Amino acid sequence: MKERRRGPDAILKMINAISIVLWVIIGIVFIIFAITNPTHSGLAASRPGFKSRPLWADSIIYGLLIIQIVLSVAGIIFNLTRLKRKTDRLKLTLVVSLILGIFTMVIISIK
Repeated sequence: MKERRRGPDAILKMINAISIVLWVIIGIVFIIFAITNPTHSGLAASRPGFKSRPLWADSIIYGLLIIQIVLSVAGIIFNLTRLKRKTDRLKLTLVVSLILGIFTMVIISIK
């Protein structure tokens, strides 16, 4: 059978763009965590130099994680529609981003 694919189509380009956006979101969340000095409120009492994370940071992180999870699920769905040939693979980045987003959201919610 003749190969009719001639490079990435619109869906593959969209999947790659979603992957890049997801890594940018992960980076932004990490930077916000680093800047706002996340410590547990119980630890802050024993170390007076540390303050707990401000409420605005939690709101931004929570919103970014929701966007990350939605984009990951959308990317996985788009990727699953492309799994028609033996050479087609599920992008590991999308799955890792989904798991990381859910895990981080659970950790933030527990505090």
